[in-house]
This record gives sequence, C-alpha cells and structure tokens, in this order.
Amino acid sequence: MGRVIFYFAYGSNLHPLRFKERISSGEFVQRDVLDRYILKFHKVSQDGSGKANALHTGNARDQVPGVIYKMDAGDLENLDRWENRYWRKEIQLKNFDGEVSTYFAHPDRINPSLQTYTWYRDTLLEGAKYYCFPEEYIAQISEVDAWLDPDAKKSETQISLKQRIKNYSQNYPFHNQERP
Repeated sequence: MGRVIFYFAYGSNLHPLRFKERISSGEFVQRDVLDRYILKFHKVSQDGSGKANALHTGNARDQVPGVIYKMDAGDLENLDRWENRYWRKEIQLKNFDGEVSTYFAHPDRINPSLQTYTWYRDTLLEGAKYYCFPEEYIAQISEVDAWLDPDAKKSETQISLKQRIKNYSQNYPFHNQERP
C-alpha cells in the first residue's frame, strides 16, 4: 500500500464486504462516532430515493456511529466516483487522533420528504449489526420508512449483494466486544 488515508464510513460503505467490493485496498481500523450529528436518509440520489447523510445538529447527545477504514490514497478518486453527489470533508472523530475523510450531502441535494429503498436501508442495517453498534441505533435504522426499488434489474443486483453480505456476516467479529 502506498500513501495511506483514513475514511469514516457511516452509510452504504459501512459493511466491510460492500466497502471491499468498491475499494480493494480498504482495511478496517476501528469503530468510532461522529459527535453532534444524526443519521438522515434525505440526500437526493440519482434514482430519486433518499440516501444516508450525517446531519450536523450541534447537540452534544447526538452521534453517528461508523467505522474507520484505511485505504491507499490512489483509491480516493474511485471512492469519490462512488460518492459522486456528496461533498468530501476532513473531520475529527471522538476516538481517533488523525485526519479522517468522510462524505456529506451538498445542502442543495437535501430533501427531507424522500424515502430510501429497502435494500439501501438494509445494507446500512447489516453494517450496523456487523459492527455491533448500539441497539437503539440499530432499531432506529430498522424503523426507517423504506420502499421497494421499482428498478427490477437494480433490485436483483441489490438482493444478490444482500445475500453476499448475510453470508459474509455469519460470524460477526465484534459480538463479544463492548458497543461503541
């Protein structure tokens, strides 16, 4: 691996299999939280559904759990393509001493009335379960209103991803550790 950068995943890249399929150099570093933010599914995507966004609240009680992956700096351009309607920003995390990048929705790409697709919500849910995020956070994600993707071909692809994630997640490595 050449020059290394650190990336905080809280959305669709949260699950390690999903991230590895997109960024082959990616390696898990640690779980962490983004303080004073909440998770919303209000970012306008190309397909018209809502995608995940960490929204700043300023409230000290609000947190978005996620994970830090390290990756080769040469893969950042590829990650930017996957996150093409987000804005990349350097952030500070609660338990990591160093520079970390993550993605936020552009303010002009936020629509609070959007709903996400079930496959998208479930991908995040599997990542949160995999990393043993707090039970109340997992419940919050599972209760997000979602609808079936009308694009049959994309739905088929996402169902295949969901099955690969379930198979990969048979042995959650964090179940015997304290939740963040």
